[in-house]
Amino acid sequence: MGGVWKSSDGGHTWKPIFDDQPVSSCGSITVAPSDPNVIYVGSGEANIRGNVAAGNGIYKSEDAGKTWKHVWKQEGQIGTMIVHPKDPNVAYAAVFGKAFGDNEQRGVYRTTDGGANWKRVLARQGALGKETGASDVTLDPKTPKVLFAGMWQARRKPWSLTSGGPGSGLFTSRDGGDTWTELVAPPLPDSDEAAHPAPPGKKYCKGLPREPWGKVGVAIAPSDGRRIYALIEADKGGLFLSDDGGGTWKHVNDHHALRQRAWYYSTLTVDPTNPDVVWCPQVPLLKSIDAGDTFHRPGDKGSEPHHGDHHDIWIDPKDPKRVIDSNDGGVDISLDGGRTWFAPPLPIAQFYHIDVDNSAPYRVMGSMQDIGTGSGPSNSLSHERHPPERLAQHRRRRGRARRRRPPRPEHRLRRRVWRLPVALRQPDRTIPQCLRLPVQPVRLRRQGRQVPLPVDRPDPCLAARSESGLPRWQCPFPIS
Repeated sequence: MGGVWKSSDGGHTWKPIFDDQPVSSCGSITVAPSDPNVIYVGSGEANIRGNVAAGNGIYKSEDAGKTWKHVWKQEGQIGTMIVHPKDPNVAYAAVFGKAFGDNEQRGVYRTTDGGANWKRVLARQGALGKETGASDVTLDPKTPKVLFAGMWQARRKPWSLTSGGPGSGLFTSRDGGDTWTELVAPPLPDSDEAAHPAPPGKKYCKGLPREPWGKVGVAIAPSDGRRIYALIEADKGGLFLSDDGGGTWKHVNDHHALRQRAWYYSTLTVDPTNPDVVWCPQVPLLKSIDAGDTFHRPGDKGSEPHHGDHHDIWIDPKDPKRVIDSNDGGVDISLDGGRTWFAPPLPIAQFYHIDVDNSAPYRVMGSMQDIGTGSGPSNSLSHERHPPERLAQHRRRRGRARRRRPPRPEHRLRRRVWRLPVALRQPDRTIPQCLRLPVQPVRLRRQGRQVPLPVDRPDPCLAARSESGLPRWQCPFPIS
């Protein structure tokens, strides 16, 4: 399930390279710019939905994914990893920590020896530190000692989410992470604090919103280290821009499309050659060519990304027109800066509930996130396992040969569904208990009628299986 996938032909075909590791949820991945064989993976997605899967630390490969080492062990979520542009032994991890409870292993971690040792270089202190983790970390590729990081105070419960508090903030370091300064809004002119300088460890920055903050995403323009972008969840939050390395800020956009479900998104990517081009993955994919003043959905009519809920963007540093978008449906690739897209087939899905029917061999069916339901055989239909004569006997018992038919019109749903409940006969058949997941019933209606459940529509892509035979984790999908 899930893990890390690799393409050696520009994204046309993919293969899993992480199946042997004891974790499926991956929250971040980065490749060392100075050595493409070195890969760091932070497990545990930091988009903390109620059904988020926890990770177990950081993994590293030094042979382009052929083998892996578990270099840091800690249960929780890791949202971002970055590597020094010239030294693959120096890396940073934005560790959010456990989503459902307190823990002290939160903040920004750094290694200087290739992952053998990790040191926490940024964290909140005291009781606040148990509830506040790191949401993002980035560095200036031209001056790698300059870093920016976002801290996020949040707590997930199965039935609710608390995002924001005094622990959230934006920090910068000018010495590679040894020391940090928090960037805060200046006090009100008539307050007592206005007559005094900023407290130690803090810097007043004009243009930033007032507390409390929630999730913070931050990015440095690779072509201009003075240009900083920050997505800040706040009462008057949105997209903020700095043209002086974080000294002063401008609130450039507060549109709802950038701010909706900030705890689930709040990531951004800047074009490697043009500091005015910034991408913000959101419910729709958003792109700005004027430094965030306006955004549009990239893609000609009929050539948009094939799926919604976008979570990450990778831009080729040597060819900025080559873009890879990761979303809840997999990946979409553009070779013309986002005008047209194509989606390579990936056998991945996030199942909410699985059951079987009475066929022989029985079929496995389930409801999947955002893409309805899927059905597939419980066993291979190869001649070795099911010779033609056995299949013929089975068909005669059924009375006639089964023919594939196109889905009937009533099976074509006109709306996306997040969860589609499925209930099939004989739920006591033996299937892996880890796949018996709870499902929240959803009532679907169209034109005043209940919509039939399209449970018998095999998808050749989703029916593909991993070597372990388990369905693959799908959402979100970080890429590097």
